[in-house]
Amino acid sequence: MSGYKQLWRSINVWRFTSIILVALLITVFGYEFRILERISHQVQLGGKDSELFMSGEFSQEGFEMVAAQTKKDLFAFKPILKSRSNISRTETLVRQYISSRHVRFHFSHALLLIGLLESHSNKDADVAFQSIKDWCDKIIDTEGQLRIPIRYIDDCMIGYAFCELYDRTHSDRYRRAADQLANYLLQQYPRSPTGTLPYYREHPEITGIDDKGEICAFLVRYGEQFGVPKATDLGVRQLLEFLRFGIDTESGLPWQACRPSDSRKMGLLGWLRGIGWLSIGLADTLKYLPKDHLHYKEINEEFLALLSAVRIYQENQKCWNWEIRNTFAHEDTSGTAMIGYAIESAIASGIVDKYWSAVSENALIAVLRHTHRNGVVDDSLADCMGVGLFANYFGPSNFAQGPATALYSLILRRIQSERSSVSAENGKSDE
Repeated sequence: MSGYKQLWRSINVWRFTSIILVALLITVFGYEFRILERISHQVQLGGKDSELFMSGEFSQEGFEMVAAQTKKDLFAFKPILKSRSNISRTETLVRQYISSRHVRFHFSHALLLIGLLESHSNKDADVAFQSIKDWCDKIIDTEGQLRIPIRYIDDCMIGYAFCELYDRTHSDRYRRAADQLANYLLQQYPRSPTGTLPYYREHPEITGIDDKGEICAFLVRYGEQFGVPKATDLGVRQLLEFLRFGIDTESGLPWQACRPSDSRKMGLLGWLRGIGWLSIGLADTLKYLPKDHLHYKEINEEFLALLSAVRIYQENQKCWNWEIRNTFAHEDTSGTAMIGYAIESAIASGIVDKYWSAVSENALIAVLRHTHRNGVVDDSLADCMGVGLFANYFGPSNFAQGPATALYSLILRRIQSERSSVSAENGKSDE
């Protein structure tokens, strides 16, 4: 009898263990394949099968949702979007747990910072600025020395944020952080045969479109802000080299890369996010470049020519396609938000006429139609893996979240300013 009881207990132990293992497997698979997330989502919706995206209407409430998500993404590091199978959610948790005591950084954080920097005139301006300051304080020590290793040219994009922080606080810590990033580009980073900064170290003869965004703008801003002419000169030469060798003369669209030595074009013609990078670089460079600079007019004309080429492919309330000339390609929120932000930034700086606001407003309407009501901007093209190498996957990404926040903020600011001007004019007329 005792042997029977012992056997029964043993069977029960195995049953209990098996139930626990099955429950764990269900939990893990549910987490990986988002089954639990979908069930929870359906419960919240009351069983209705809908995604609940934002409408295309501009509102302060809508902006605050997008900005709040941007602040959350800034502090909640996640691997950059590459493909659905690139990294599992369980592996992500393990990596985050192991590296929880280390500073986690990806160059796309610079885009989130830009989004929050442009939020300074909205209701939560102080909160946005404090978030920027808190994050930047995590990656520098009390003396302003960087705690993160600079590995790629893209990493220096965050220098733009340190320039802004120095402007607002006059703290030497932020000046020293900006100095380190600028000096890395000016003194340590390898040069191309023409004396510019190559995007790919292993191919210094090739100039890419990827670094033509905030890298050029940071160099020009740093050079003008702190009186370092060689920084301004390098930023301008980076842009001019690509504009002279990387633009298709027939369509006016940029190639992904080029080789100045023989004018060879490489990669994809009309990669939307590449156009976004270039647009931001042109707009923000012109913002800080003196108008009497030798090359100001040329850069301004090239910027307008690029916008004219891009506008041809814009459809009403739709994002541009990730391959801009391909009508069957997937829409891309990242490139769309970037181009829209560049236009609004240029309007705010008086670089281009308000005529272009129709293009930027249409871009925001389109992006909002791909933005969830919790503020997450979806349908961004995944990370580019090299010249001509693109992942066929779309989802939430810093590449879209940051520029969308900046674009939304600038449009709201301009609309509010226009309304105030109209009210003021009406008040004068009544008098």
